[in-house]
Amino acid sequence: MRLTSKILLTLILSFAISSTAFVQEKKRTLPDLVMKEIKCGPGNKLQFTVANNSLEPLPSGWRAVADVFFDGTTMGHIDLAKPTSGNITVAGGSASYLTAFDIAKPVAVKVVADAANSIKESDEKNNIMAAKVEPCEATKSPGLNLKIISSGLMQVGDSITDPVSKYRIELISVSPFSTTTTTARDAQFQAFDGSGTLVMTCRIREGETDTVHGPNIVIKVNKLFSGTGGVANADVTLFSQ
Repeated sequence: MRLTSKILLTLILSFAISSTAFVQEKKRTLPDLVMKEIKCGPGNKLQFTVANNSLEPLPSGWRAVADVFFDGTTMGHIDLAKPTSGNITVAGGSASYLTAFDIAKPVAVKVVADAANSIKESDEKNNIMAAKVEPCEATKSPGLNLKIISSGLMQVGDSITDPVSKYRIELISVSPFSTTTTTARDAQFQAFDGSGTLVMTCRIREGETDTVHGPNIVIKVNKLFSGTGGVANADVTLFSQ
């Protein structure tokens, strides 16, 4: 009876060891997406690099996106299947993505590769990278050859559509008004293309500008103030180049 128990115990231990080894081997043969770099790219655009740090290619027909955040605000999603250069489908491959998101000022950037966990990986904990990114190219102030699209007061939720490009600019927030701080106030805008796709989110301080590249729409925040009933108002001018 004791001999039978010993044999049974030996079989159970052997099975457990084999199962563990099988799981570990299977895990090693999965692909592994890794964030490698975040930086300011050409045109002061956000650029980042992702690598497939494994001996296995990505599965056939794979789809995945990277989520991009500026100062904690969601900027949008980048299709990882459409890199600017490189290829993460192959084992050991890497790819670079030059986005449409402007680095207009120093900003805390976070990128999450495969944000929806669409790809099964050997390590799901190395898909996130954060970095402080600053503009890397000199920017020009809006010139004198600008055409005014619109000028006037906006409140949160208001939007203006450029009649030529069909891009829509929406005011989504205004920083709180306070008599106890001298921090510069700013307004946050989102830009949508003609199909309604979000292409840019930006914060603009009072008296400053930012540009929606593509149609080259310049947003200028002339003044921010508290109106009737404490409702925030933004005096905004939109130009087209």
